[in-house]
Amino acid sequence: MNILNSGRFSVGSVVAGMLKKLIGEFALMAQKAYVMESMAYLTVGMLNQPELPDCSVEAAMVKVFSSESAWQCVSEVLQILGGLGYMKGYPYECMLRDACILLIFEGTNEILRMFITLTGLQHAGHILTARIQ
Repeated sequence: MNILNSGRFSVGSVVAGMLKKLIGEFALMAQKAYVMESMAYLTVGMLNQPELPDCSVEAAMVKVFSSESAWQCVSEVLQILGGLGYMKGYPYECMLRDACILLIFEGTNEILRMFITLTGLQHAGHILTARIQ
């Protein structure tokens, strides 16, 4: 599981770098890149402290947010560029392919959403069970 955490959290760093190339004047992309980078730094800090509890939920959140933001931002750039965005001489068509694969590798986002939700519910269940007994 820890091997997957490393891969999942790194999606935030990779995508932040990719989006920085696209930012220009796009404030939404700048905001998303900042959030991704912050999430990645926080998670790597947790991963580097073995005494901290498991951070697989945080790594999953970084992966889901970053990959979906990448898809949204690259798609927006392609809408602006039109057909030029799909030309091989420009980096955008490659970024579109990269953004697409980010949605499914290191665990698909649909599965990770269920993992995040169920982990949160499990935590809430432990708290509520302790109060009932």
